[in-house]
Amino acid sequence: MNTIKKIIFCIITSVVFFATACEEKDIDVIVEGVMLDTMSLFLVKDFPGFESYNLKATVFPDNATNQDVIWTTSNRDVATVSNGLVSAVGRGEAKIFVTTVDGGFRMTCLVLVFDKPINVNGLSFKEEAGKIVDGKLSIELGTGISILSDVVFDPVEASDKYLRWMSEEPEIARVTPRGYIDAMKVGTTTIRASARSSDGLGMWYHFAEVEVTVVPAPIYPTGITIDRATADLGFGSNATDADMTANLTATLIPTNVDADRRTIEWESSDPTIVKVESTGALTAKITALKIGGPVEITAIAKGGRDGDIRSAATVVNVMRYYGPNAQFLNAGDDLKAIVETLPMLEQLWFYLQALHSELPKE
Repeated sequence: MNTIKKIIFCIITSVVFFATACEEKDIDVIVEGVMLDTMSLFLVKDFPGFESYNLKATVFPDNATNQDVIWTTSNRDVATVSNGLVSAVGRGEAKIFVTTVDGGFRMTCLVLVFDKPINVNGLSFKEEAGKIVDGKLSIELGTGISILSDVVFDPVEASDKYLRWMSEEPEIARVTPRGYIDAMKVGTTTIRASARSSDGLGMWYHFAEVEVTVVPAPIYPTGITIDRATADLGFGSNATDADMTANLTATLIPTNVDADRRTIEWESSDPTIVKVESTGALTAKITALKIGGPVEITAIAKGGRDGDIRSAATVVNVMRYYGPNAQFLNAGDDLKAIVETLPMLEQLWFYLQALHSELPKE
């Protein structure tokens, strides 16, 4: 009898233990949240390697009973999602939501979709008179020039217009990352621009070159002077050519101006009184045409870097000429006082001239 009781007790104990164990196994572990492996995505439509991305959602705790999540998109015209796989549809912005079935916890990933880039197929420099001609460019020593705007992309609507610049001999001409060339010393080198193109699988580079020649800087005139500040000319029936004319000489500054920039012109402020005419590269002759003045004679250097350069004027007066002793007589001079300073014979000569109306009669 005791044996039977023992057997029955063991059976009951086993049943109770098994039932308890089964009850503990059926207890659910609730979800406390969800995380995504990234909070933002950049996708490119129809561009291999960039047109989709598989988002990974992690439900926690990791032993939560219900690990199921629901994926949704805010804009199916931009991006779709299926089991975490986000695919680009069209240019724009969308939000991808992941929501836990247990508890409704949600996380968001911002998706930006771009159009497929237009690849660069070629690169060249446009030809322009006075700049790049036949693939060559001449620059004066000590100056610089930008050729960034001279680059031509094929096609012109290429998406990536980033350029790399290189000079084969930067000691002759160096180039900045923005395509500006500095002429460093006389010589010839090659400047190269390169553009990149990619289809998502590899990279290619397209090149354009220009031969750059640095030439000596021209020497421009920076100033001009005349050897005389004033000049007095005579005019009258007794005046000789030597009395009525004078020579002027101009000097360019600096004196070693380039030969093709040494052209000068002469100007008279009143050519009816004093005529000026060039007699050589830097010389001129002025001639009295009638009594008057002052007349300004100016030399003009035509080869200046920024335009004409004018000299300080030579001031010329033309006075009546009466002879080698009296020489010039200005309006308002005391005729009698002047004549009385001359020797007797010359005084007689002046009065004889007066009879012929060469002197104003007193």
